[in-house]
Amino acid sequence: MRGPVIPLSICQLPILGLLQLPLIIAGLLAFNSLQGLAELSTKHFPHAPQENESVRITAETTGPPHQKTLWLHYQLVDPGNYIALSDANYQTDWISVPMSDEGLFGDTSPHDGLFTVTLGPNLQRHRRLVRYRCSKYRSPQFPLPKGISQNAYFVYNGVPDWQGAINPRSKNPKLAQAVSFSSKALTRVPVYHLISKQEFVEQATWRPRSRSFQSGGGKRYEHTGTFVYQGTVYDHIQFRARGGVWRHAMGKNMWKFNFRAKQPFQAHDHFGTPYESHWDKLNLGACIQQGNYGMRGEQGMFEALTYRLFNLAGTPAPATHWIHLRIIDHEEESPRDQYSGDFWGLYLAVENLDGSFFEQHKLPQGNLYKIENYRASARHLGSPFKQSNAAPAKFLQALARRTGIDDWWETNVDLGSYYRYRSILEAVHHYDIGHGKNYYYLYDPSQAKWLTIPWDVDLTWAESMYGSGHEPFIRAGVFRNEQRRHAYQSQLAEIRDLLFNESVMSTLIDDHARIIDPPEDNASLADADRALWDYHPVMNSRESMRHKADQGQFYFRNSEADLNIMTGYMKQFVRKRSQWMDRKLLQDYTPLSRPVIQRQKDKEGASAFQFSAALPSDRNEPVDHWQWRFALIKTQERDQPARYEIESPPIQGRHGNTLRIQKERWIPGKYRVRSRAVSPTGKMSRWSLPFECQI
Repeated sequence: MRGPVIPLSICQLPILGLLQLPLIIAGLLAFNSLQGLAELSTKHFPHAPQENESVRITAETTGPPHQKTLWLHYQLVDPGNYIALSDANYQTDWISVPMSDEGLFGDTSPHDGLFTVTLGPNLQRHRRLVRYRCSKYRSPQFPLPKGISQNAYFVYNGVPDWQGAINPRSKNPKLAQAVSFSSKALTRVPVYHLISKQEFVEQATWRPRSRSFQSGGGKRYEHTGTFVYQGTVYDHIQFRARGGVWRHAMGKNMWKFNFRAKQPFQAHDHFGTPYESHWDKLNLGACIQQGNYGMRGEQGMFEALTYRLFNLAGTPAPATHWIHLRIIDHEEESPRDQYSGDFWGLYLAVENLDGSFFEQHKLPQGNLYKIENYRASARHLGSPFKQSNAAPAKFLQALARRTGIDDWWETNVDLGSYYRYRSILEAVHHYDIGHGKNYYYLYDPSQAKWLTIPWDVDLTWAESMYGSGHEPFIRAGVFRNEQRRHAYQSQLAEIRDLLFNESVMSTLIDDHARIIDPPEDNASLADADRALWDYHPVMNSRESMRHKADQGQFYFRNSEADLNIMTGYMKQFVRKRSQWMDRKLLQDYTPLSRPVIQRQKDKEGASAFQFSAALPSDRNEPVDHWQWRFALIKTQERDQPARYEIESPPIQGRHGNTLRIQKERWIPGKYRVRSRAVSPTGKMSRWSLPFECQI
């Protein structure tokens, strides 16, 4: 391939003769003109081309100077032959074609500073990655000159149907029978593609046994690839396995992706809404429990529900959404062997705790620290004070000494946030938090206080899960003070009334399950994931740990069960755990009596609602004022999330025992009304049982 023409220096003029001087001067002027070319903005259309579809690439210059020709350099990356940034042929395997602003090569408007070239349909092959960049140079340059960046597009015809059996090697015909999973069922959730080398993928998720079960081993990003979502190509990203001591133990393991600073990842939630902040890193949970706990098959529901409960209760926690992961590291997309090919099953995307977390959750820019064995390491420093590790160390040292009754807790800790955190922790049995493990400390400079942020919540929803729940605040005696204990119980009781009860949790569990296992899909994505991983060969191999992996463990080892058996278990857990919380955590809680509310006839008839509240007639308890809730509740739809009662704040102000609602001031929908009494000393009752009405 020809390199760029280098202009001759003035010292060469005598050799060439004076007759060539005009040509040399013209060449020098042209070269200097090219050197002054403004930075290029490149695009391609269509954004996500399919096979045999022409692709038009444009490069816009702002000039002057205005050029007649630019060059497009493109590289073809075929399935199973990934070209990594570190490969020698990354710098050599480029094809160069001219672009024009002269109304040629697909250019529609000459001399408008928009250069165009069209790559024909013969170049567009299913699952092919096409990298390109535009420059003033005829040949590619390495390293890339200033102002030139690489772009790419991915040719894809869509997710195909997939076939798989629960156990294709079983003698039981029901287990060995292959089931067809439709493309529609497989694409109910976002589809993420990773394109890379087979050895990179296997080394990241399976191979490095020398450090598989060592704490902290393998945290370096040693492999690169290309990530694709909704047609957008994130090239030259880094990836590795994710997790702690069991990083490579489960067979189906977790992933972590590191995106380039100039192109952070734009993720969308379950309902297609983009998150407000871009992600620098992407965490993928494997949606598969450690085998020795007997809970395999919950498909990430434990983790997704737990984070959702934290957020609903008012404790900032990572957002999550399920995804369908496909990995292109072989030539064939869907070979006969169901354990090969692109389909890697169901994973749970978990928001990373970094700077974007503050933006997404509308938190003041503060400092975020990870705690391991009472040692803090900074993960994000957003506070104007840019506190060093000395600040959390000082806090932890003071925490260990604060066992008396004083105002240290109120001065240094956002106790309201902690009470909500502790309430959900107890509700789901998130007890793997000893020695400051599995959560973050956040310093909020706006109030000069510390908050706890939950993390790593997969070992939940079973009382047999690891851990005692004795985190540093408990060990330091936060609840040895009667006033703090009562304030915590009041918060816990409110969460029991509004959120963690059989009625609300049944709806919440079903809403989450419908995302991955909707009733209309006889063979759902959750079923497909079970077919891929329950008897996957890696589960019984040297690349996994037998008691953490093993085969045939889905759905309590019931080969004929499906996700419904897990959702049924979760609902039963809520009932039993609720009873335990009332019996153990709220047994000595003494609020005012729970009020009763009634709907009264309003003088304006159908245009308004009026409600009254009263304590039981046999209780002589003084009431200073009443609090009211009038909360919209909404069922989940395919493109819209549900609305839960706890998401609507109480009606502000001090109120009497009657509430009047003017209907035209509220949006149409179903509402739930509750009231709570407050004594002159600030003692409160539980929220009343709900009264539902329709506007």
